[in-house]
Amino acid sequence: MFGTLTAGIAYAVFFITADFTVRDGVVSPFYVFTLGGGHLVRLPFKLVEGIWGSIVGGLMTSMPEVTLTSRIGLVATAYGTLVAGLLLYGSRTGEVLHFLRK
Repeated sequence: MFGTLTAGIAYAVFFITADFTVRDGVVSPFYVFTLGGGHLVRLPFKLVEGIWGSIVGGLMTSMPEVTLTSRIGLVATAYGTLVAGLLLYGSRTGEVLHFLRK
């Protein structure tokens, strides 16, 4: 939240202090307002994508730090493998319902 607020303040300061007459480009500072409603519909999905990427990136960064020389490392690896296997098995089409009916 603090980062968003800081970026908003920085953009407002830029917008107030910048001289837009020296710009040769075709991009206007008001471009963000011309994107339309379709852009706003995608915003929640982009937010979820960013959060997901951060979580997965953090997990992938910490994975090399797991040691298999300790008991807790071995138990965590075994548990993770078991959960991944059950998720893989359960995500197969129709397998979950067939398994629950038995």
